Amino acid sequence: MTADAGQDDNPPGVLLFSYDRAIAPMMWVVFGLICIEAGVTHFVDALWNGPVAIFLSVLSLASVAWLV
Repeated sequence: MTADAGQDDNPPGVLLFSYDRAIAPMMWVVFGLICIEAGVTHFVDALWNGPVAIFLSVLSLASVAWLV
């Protein structure tokens, strides 16, 4: 086996990119927008109906815990 084994898998002229630099910032922006949206939604729900807001908060926290 040589040190450059597998290097010829890419056709000539094809550039390889590291997508973590492009995807991670977008995911953090989406995460921030989700946090803002959830906060506003829970605030409006709390003004509308307290028990429903508590139920939705518990449901949201359970969803976050499940995702993590």
